[in-house]
Amino acid sequence: MILYEADITSVGKFTAESYEEGYLITFINTGPEDFKDYCLCLEVKSSNAENIKKGNVIYFDNEAAAITAVGSKALENLKELGHVTIKFSGSNEAENPGDIAVTKIDKFINVKDLKKFKIEDSF
Repeated sequence: MILYEADITSVGKFTAESYEEGYLITFINTGPEDFKDYCLCLEVKSSNAENIKKGNVIYFDNEAAAITAVGSKALENLKELGHVTIKFSGSNEAENPGDIAVTKIDKFINVKDLKKFKIEDSF
């Protein structure tokens, strides 16, 4: 079941650097201009964000990462603003309230070419 689905409408010019450092940030495409250089800007198609939990799977196009931890504010921020920081740490605890920790993706993602962002309840 799809819990969250969005088209990536633009990729900020510093997003690839963030990915190399182990994280990606999302924000709705109507968000503040100041943030857009650092984010994957989203046009949300469907959201059932309140049901996202550890064990669900995040997809960037066809590349998958399992959720290992969800911060206390992450789901509220994702639902209201399309905003979340996804950290590829595999940690069992979110570092910050707005974070979702996920497993590392073995394959390199060409961030600039991403088109879809999705969260499902299973592989």
